[in-house]
Amino acid sequence: MQDARSSVRRIKVRKATVTRVIIGICLAIFLLDSAGSGDLFVQFGVNQIAITEFGEYYRLITAMFIHGSIIHIAFNMLILFQFGSAIEEFIGSARFTLLYFAAGLGGSVASFLFNNPFAFSVGASGAIFGLMGAFLIIGRRMNYPTNQVLGLLAINIVLGFVLPNIDWYGHFGGLVVGLAVGAGLNLQRR
Repeated sequence: MQDARSSVRRIKVRKATVTRVIIGICLAIFLLDSAGSGDLFVQFGVNQIAITEFGEYYRLITAMFIHGSIIHIAFNMLILFQFGSAIEEFIGSARFTLLYFAAGLGGSVASFLFNNPFAFSVGASGAIFGLMGAFLIIGRRMNYPTNQVLGLLAINIVLGFVLPNIDWYGHFGGLVVGLAVGAGLNLQRR
């Protein structure tokens, strides 16, 4: 009886490993940036001029792990933990990793293409919007209630237009890719 309980605990601890690793990376980078110069967003954020003039394409990926403020990282990591954990447990770690990076890259590319060429964009928001989009697709197909996700998306879309310094291009880019990848993953599971 004791062995069965300990094996169940081990299984629960293993769930959503990639989500937890991504959260850990984002928190570690935020703490390092806060303790240092505090300008990683300038060095590694999405910036059209740095990418086109200097070929710094790595910024399309590195921007996903950098956050500009404590509120920025707190909200992103909370939503990532909630939706990332659920999606990763359902589709598995490999597919979740694909979804996260595809949506994050979609957000970065949209920011690169449509934002002011001098603007810097950072954060996991594009990837997180992508997770919410995938959650909508997968949840609806599985008859899972998705009203809370729709409400959260609506609030965040409005905030993207109302609050300053929010890159709604990145949000929409991630959302579109997340919806597409979510639909593709769902078709594979049929």
